[in-house]
Amino acid sequence: MENEAELSLTAFSVLGILSLNGELLTAGEIKQRSTFALRFFWGSPAVSHIRRELHRMLDLGLVEEREISLGGVRRAQAFQTTPSGEQRLRQWVAEGSGEEAVVTRNPLLLRVFLGREIPAADVLKIIDARLQQVEDELLDVLAGRRRGDDLGLTPHPDRLFSAAVSDYTIRQLYFDQGNLRQLRDTVAQYDETTENAGRASTMTLRPRID
Repeated sequence: MENEAELSLTAFSVLGILSLNGELLTAGEIKQRSTFALRFFWGSPAVSHIRRELHRMLDLGLVEEREISLGGVRRAQAFQTTPSGEQRLRQWVAEGSGEEAVVTRNPLLLRVFLGREIPAADVLKIIDARLQQVEDELLDVLAGRRRGDDLGLTPHPDRLFSAAVSDYTIRQLYFDQGNLRQLRDTVAQYDETTENAGRASTMTLRPRID
């Protein structure tokens, strides 16, 4: 049998989604919950990846499956955690280390970093699009928090830690909003004269050999 210690981070995120409300969920539903709950700090895996991890954990006894009806003749496999799965999840959370690498992939910053060959106005359009996205996400998260408060879902003893991460997300979105605005102000100063002068004064680099 495969070693439980070799579970992937995706597997633990799937276990976490199943454990959060103790629900019986299909792979597609896990995908939807992951996209909603984890999108600001953990990429939502593809359904095919989720299914692969579910079947690995099924073999390990960490989840169990049950066939459910989707209406008519349609059937689907749904999954829930087992006591062993809950225990393994608790162990993994407790074993967390500050030495774990945080991987960041930000397409916007990569484009701005490589933006010397395009007009500054085009770079500003890229920043503006991301700024609008962040502002929309912030409004959505704040509205969700208000809905949770109105429905009595927060504060709730079972949601204290997820609520703390939600607060972190809100602060992060406000930070991103301010940082993007400062980035935009900086790029807005780069007119064509400044760009040309900057290129002329650049140190000599090793030429490319074609």
